[in-house]
Amino acid sequence: MLKPSLPKDSLERPVPLVWKGIFVEIVSRFISGDYALSSRPVGVCEITPDRAEFIAAQIASYGDDLIELSDETWSRSVYVWMDGYWEVIIDLCMKDQGVSDLALLAKIYEGEDEKFIFKVESVYVP
Repeated sequence: MLKPSLPKDSLERPVPLVWKGIFVEIVSRFISGDYALSSRPVGVCEITPDRAEFIAAQIASYGDDLIELSDETWSRSVYVWMDGYWEVIIDLCMKDQGVSDLALLAKIYEGEDEKFIFKVESVYVP
């Protein structure tokens, strides 16, 4: 994915359009049970088995079914530069409540050839 010029400052900003499709795909993989992202989108790092198990447990223990991201997700999700990577928090959607307080935490690095590298860190309630 070619990267646009994104600010590297301490301000929280809305998730840029260029990243949204990747997060939609990541959540779709989680919904299908692929918490390790073994069939991950290009530019997304595989998740270790321990981390995948933790993410699956966090989603299961939330008490509602994970669903695809909605348009409302993007009005509540943010990113910020963290001196070497962008930290992104995406509010996840649940079947019975819509956008929830369960969030996906990811780091995005600048890769070679003008591309981004996405690394899912966790799913948690901040």
